[in-house]
Amino acid sequence: NEDAFSFISQALGGDCVITARLLSISNTGYWAKAGLMMRESNATGAKNVSLLVTPEAGGTRLQHRNSEEGSTSDHQLSGSNTPLWLRIVRSGNTFTGWQSNDGATWTNIHAVTVAMNSEVLVGLAVASHNNGALNTAIFDKVSLAVLPPGTSSWNSFQNTWFSAGQLANASLSAPDADPNHDGLVNAFAYTSGISPWLRATTENGGYPIVGIQNGFLSITYTRLRRRFDFECISEVSHDLKTWNSGVGFTLESEVVPIDDIREQVTVRDAVPTDGVDQRFMRLRGTFMP
Repeated sequence: NEDAFSFISQALGGDCVITARLLSISNTGYWAKAGLMMRESNATGAKNVSLLVTPEAGGTRLQHRNSEEGSTSDHQLSGSNTPLWLRIVRSGNTFTGWQSNDGATWTNIHAVTVAMNSEVLVGLAVASHNNGALNTAIFDKVSLAVLPPGTSSWNSFQNTWFSAGQLANASLSAPDADPNHDGLVNAFAYTSGISPWLRATTENGGYPIVGIQNGFLSITYTRLRRRFDFECISEVSHDLKTWNSGVGFTLESEVVPIDDIREQVTVRDAVPTDGVDQRFMRLRGTFMP
């Protein structure tokens, strides 16, 4: 019902994200912990959500207190240990914990709903769980950011751009719906960082551009610079039946920031167009696990 630990933080309002890599944590006790936290205040019984790593007691854990001075719920999430990348994304009152081994491929490990004030304290938490010893945890790659409306999650996108009545109509608000009939479905409007009601063009980043780059088939598209639950995958094929992507098949050749929210990405085929009868590229969208 009350907390005792060290916490370094700053206040952020609205939807936000914190990411950090936890390199190490001292083993000062079986329940020693270090990781990320979003907290309503510095009061000992404040509502909070934390994504923590324990050196012995089961790896990654997500803990949360739903009411002031209420009990803390604890969810064992994985057996992973340091070094480990951690991330908490706030979208309204939904707080989602993510983890990654490399900072590139992320796994959504748990989401909880906690009603908090718009402004919360966001930062790094360390606890020794031992009154006779201090714990030392080493973090790096720490970043915090406020997220524009509609970019923190698919649910945020839906709630930003669709009324309650429209949300109940799947032909308007579903991921594969195209409410303004411009050929760009909602899921790709979301990852492109544009309104589903804005007519998509190549100029505003809605439509991908297929072309030839230095003798290789390429596709250029727009994506959110901070991507949490949806990813675009460029795939190549020689027969429109077998599709491949990744190392040996495609190469992300250029990434150009557009603004604080979006970036333009060019991916090219690994096979040159010279000497081949036909090559195809496509952009596939997928919600991350």
